[in-house]
Amino acid sequence: MRDAVAARPGLRVLAASATPELFYASDPRASADLSYFTELGVEFVVPDRVDAGGYFQSLSWETADRYPADVILLDDRSSGLQPAALADRPVWRSLPAVVAGQVAPWSPIFRFSHAATAPLLERLATTIRDAKRVR
Repeated sequence: MRDAVAARPGLRVLAASATPELFYASDPRASADLSYFTELGVEFVVPDRVDAGGYFQSLSWETADRYPADVILLDDRSSGLQPAALADRPVWRSLPAVVAGQVAPWSPIFRFSHAATAPLLERLATTIRDAKRVR
């Protein structure tokens, strides 16, 4: 992961979730996995103001472009919308990371073993290594 980040200085990543009503910009400081990725050098977008729970900032779809990012990690749980379901949303389609095809799945359930965490790290390292700055 550190090597991938070093190869892409300044690359900004937004961890997000989406529902039909809202786009959620996640705060990496409130999530065990994102905090760990930050320690490894990943530069995450940090929302200006998080909701009462402290995990994310809820944005209307009209303001989903508030935080420019080079890569979007999109919550891959079944409770959230996935890229195919977001394709008809103009703001989603206009996001630089989406235009560049730099949207990757994010599994926000932290794994508490090296064996379970390694595939997540490898997937994120590959995403970062293959990405380019687009904002």
